[in-house]
Amino acid sequence: MANLQKQEYVKRLRKADSTLRQAVLKISVDEGASVGDFSFMNNDDFFYSFVNVLNTNKVCYENNQGCFTDKIMIGLNGSQWGNYHNNKNSLITNDGIAYEWRNSINGNICTAKGLSTEDEANCIGRFIVDINGEANPNQFGRDIFFFAVVDKKGIVPAGSGNNSRDCTKSNNGLTCAAKVLQEDKMSY
Repeated sequence: MANLQKQEYVKRLRKADSTLRQAVLKISVDEGASVGDFSFMNNDDFFYSFVNVLNTNKVCYENNQGCFTDKIMIGLNGSQWGNYHNNKNSLITNDGIAYEWRNSINGNICTAKGLSTEDEANCIGRFIVDINGEANPNQFGRDIFFFAVVDKKGIVPAGSGNNSRDCTKSNNGLTCAAKVLQEDKMSY
């Protein structure tokens, strides 16, 4: 049963990755920019463009709740984290995957996500993705994953810069997206 659940998580993570990459491509084409060139954007422009290219079930702009879980999230190692639903832009796509967006205007929110130094420096924001919406376990590396949006590059899964070495049961799981996508399984 656990293996079937892990296979479903991997499938849904691949879907989320594909959705993000297709949205980046569409946004770039719509703006007449090269793929991944976001130099024309400021503040939360990326999120508004993202909303416009997706089939959404529900969109929640700042100060609106209901699109991203308000439950406490946990790390792979059992550590408790806060929730990510307050005052942020989020949405739920028709397939039930929730995306929460934060830009890097007020500091680099891409730190500690296992990105290369260059990707971290060029990060315009990040998505936290809950591949099964409100359903449990709400755990990093299981059903919750990070993706950075890097100028001139596009979507970069967390853990891409350090080969996801922190994606183990003894760590928090913040860098697991790249590992799962590369291995096409959850080997932890």
